[in-house]
Amino acid sequence: MVWGCISACGMGSLHIWKGTINAERYIQILEQHMLPSRRRLFQGRPCIFQHVNARPHTASITTSWLRRRRIRVLKWPACSPDLSPIENIWRIIKRKMRQRRTKTVEQLEACSFLNKILKFETSTSLYSVFYSQFVQCPNFFGSVFVFNRFVFYF
Repeated sequence: MVWGCISACGMGSLHIWKGTINAERYIQILEQHMLPSRRRLFQGRPCIFQHVNARPHTASITTSWLRRRRIRVLKWPACSPDLSPIENIWRIIKRKMRQRRTKTVEQLEACSFLNKILKFETSTSLYSVFYSQFVQCPNFFGSVFVFNRFVFYF
């Protein structure tokens, strides 16, 4: 499995591990990778954390952990990967892995293309595309979107 984070401020951490994920493992990843990336990228500025509605993300232990740390989480509609900027990156990574016939975690870790993809994608128009998609569906979210260089506020 691969966990990564990006923002309009740049690329965050990328973490690769063997096996599946549960809520406890997800919290460990957030502690070890998301929190340091958040501090580095946002430097105390407000931000909103986005993740999909996977079970480890929505488990009560995870939501409690996020609440205790006062991490604002974007309320995310189910089955909406098209509105998530990182989904484009996962798609590219999967395609590259198929092309290189990457099958093991060790092979994946040896692929320097992962960080190159993240750097390229975060330096392109990824966020302008994301913003234009968001602006097209404010009624779906029931709120008005205010865009600035760092976060989407609801």
